[in-house]
Amino acid sequence: MKTLPAIILAVAGVGAVAVHATGTVDPRLATIRKAFIAAADDLSDDKPIAVCVADRISRQTPIESVRTKDEADIILTVTGSSLGKHPLARLNAVLPDGTQLWEGGTKTRGFNLVGRNMTCPLAEDLISNLKDAMKKARDGK
Repeated sequence: MKTLPAIILAVAGVGAVAVHATGTVDPRLATIRKAFIAAADDLSDDKPIAVCVADRISRQTPIESVRTKDEADIILTVTGSSLGKHPLARLNAVLPDGTQLWEGGTKTRGFNLVGRNMTCPLAEDLISNLKDAMKKARDGK
């Protein structure tokens, strides 16, 4: 799979967010409406970010969070998260049959992050990246 270069976005008061996206987006991503959202590691920073993604995903996308994998069109897994000095997280979108449709991430850097709760800001960025990928999938890009 071809990877696009990182895009740097300025975020007021936070620093910069690096968004990494994969190349061509599978058109099936645009049709997703129900997602089971999980943490890759329930004992890591993945868990609180996954909880925030599940709580907020329907605010930015047509996707609703469901309680079981059986109800889901897609499984969204938050992975590789860190809420430390340089917060980061990744989101994997996989069909129930194991086919990966998309992967994206976010990373923040800045001098003013220590002591700030970045859990939901990272989740919001992941959701925004997913929404952008869904638009690309819909538009055939």
